Amino acid sequence: MEMDFPSRKEILESRRRPQEAPSYLDGVVQQVKSIDIDGVDFEKSDYKPKQRVVEKQRVFRWTRVFLKDEVADIQASDPYHMVHVPTGERLECSFVCYAKRGLSKDSEGNIVAYEGEDDRKVLCLMIDTDLLGKEGVRLISSLFPNTPYYEYNLMRRDELVFENQRTGERLDYFDVQF
Repeated sequence: MEMDFPSRKEILESRRRPQEAPSYLDGVVQQVKSIDIDGVDFEKSDYKPKQRVVEKQRVFRWTRVFLKDEVADIQASDPYHMVHVPTGERLECSFVCYAKRGLSKDSEGNIVAYEGEDDRKVLCLMIDTDLLGKEGVRLISSLFPNTPYYEYNLMRRDELVFENQRTGERLDYFDVQF
């Protein structure tokens, strides 16, 4: 079995020669050259910048509330208030879904195993990020990591309360993941 490898000189020369394949800029130049400007009336053209107003996009944060016992009377989109009792701050949020039981992820965050069963002791609450940082919710806003308002806080469980606005029930929880 004989192997023919190019010599070092041949490899260096091939690197010095211009490449045969067209570059990205060559393609752009060809497209510009192909524009037919004979049919354009430059006297009557509107050269003002054009802009289109789009709907403002909303961004939401997810908060998981780990309950001691299941909540019997809860519906999707139930309005909740997250209340810091000592200061009286209130932040609006909504119940969206339960967490999933048996959801396993690998080290890269890819889902490895999944069961469709709901874990009814873990509530997922949705919070509009436009409400964070506003006057009247500064301390609660500081609980959310990856926001400009985040500060390390330590508080007792009875200082932070979650109230269902539809039923008036307070959640009996043991942990919150912001």
